[in-house]
Amino acid sequence: MSERLQKFLASAGLGSRRQIEDWIRQRRIVVNGQPAQLGLSVSNADRIEIDGQDSGRACGQGRIGRDDVVGGLGIGSWSHWPMHQQ
Repeated sequence: MSERLQKFLASAGLGSRRQIEDWIRQRRIVVNGQPAQLGLSVSNADRIEIDGQDSGRACGQGRIGRDDVVGGLGIGSWSHWPMHQQ
């Protein structure tokens, strides 16, 4: 099952859909080695990088998956990412 990138990442607790849309416009998100585009659909099989870091490895989960949200990724685990630093 696939869903839009911004919804997928927002569901994982990485930011709001609007904030993630801004990151897409700023070319901060890469999917399968290609810069993400608004409207792109992704699934658990896709490799997603934000600011050059694998989106799943940053939280020790291997890869973000829709089901991982239920288990609680913990937003605090993302605080070391550049986009969350003040």
